[in-house]
Amino acid sequence: MATLTHVLIEPNAYYACISHALSIESEEIMGVLLGEWNDEDAPTIVNITSILPLQRDNKVRARDRVEVNPNHMIAAQQEAERIGARVVGWYHSHPHITVLPSHVDSRTQGSLQSLGSGFVGLIFEAFSNDPRTGIGSLNAIAFQSDYNSSNSSWESHTIPMDMSSEEAITRLFPPKGANLCSNQQASKSVQARGILALVKQLELAFKEEKEGYEESVSEDKCMNHLRKMSCCGNYQKVLAELSEASVVLCQILEDRSIFVKEETKRVEDTIASLKRDLKPEQLERVEIKIQQLLLRKP
Repeated sequence: MATLTHVLIEPNAYYACISHALSIESEEIMGVLLGEWNDEDAPTIVNITSILPLQRDNKVRARDRVEVNPNHMIAAQQEAERIGARVVGWYHSHPHITVLPSHVDSRTQGSLQSLGSGFVGLIFEAFSNDPRTGIGSLNAIAFQSDYNSSNSSWESHTIPMDMSSEEAITRLFPPKGANLCSNQQASKSVQARGILALVKQLELAFKEEKEGYEESVSEDKCMNHLRKMSCCGNYQKVLAELSEASVVLCQILEDRSIFVKEETKRVEDTIASLKRDLKPEQLERVEIKIQQLLLRKP
């Protein structure tokens, strides 16, 4: 049974979803949502902190349809566990069509709720323009599905969605124990995951295009040299576009690297200053306490 009444999403996760939705105009994209629920047994609120883009199967890639590959979902859950996160939902795009869930989306969402009553779906509208004004729009909705036994079908309903704030997270998701990171540390972790999501998007885009190109020029599909030249030209065009995006992302990562190095230097200087001011017995107690904290399991 669906239980959610509200969805919170970190700005970085939201913008990563938007970036992914706008990366491909001709086909739907998809991925999983990482975060936490306010209650394990009957969650009413979910906080989405980051995303993991999923590779699409060439056989089901389409402009108006996207399917969840069970193997990809399992791999995403394993990756989430590796980085200490949890899969709490999935997202996909609707290029050039309404943001409302289709009957396929409702059925997919209903089946995925077997993973948890708080499992949520997000849909991002992309490349939609008003034909009268030419103004584009970017809309997004959160939804869950309920099973209608009278006609044996899944019916979706939307859920209010807002951007996360530190105040809301502290109030709705209070710290549970002394081993948890501070809000500032958690925020930095979320930012890092947002950058990793962008890297993953490009990685999957290159992989998908390579597989599509190799399939298009295979012996059973590419019967003449002209078609092969056309496929090569299209592939080179896509690679050029992805390379441009890679340059921008490289600059973001370089800026992040400089920031991390500066922060590391600042912390090292602070530690050195404290060591000079502490007496030997005080310094020994502090170092023992630090080792205890580092060895403590999360």
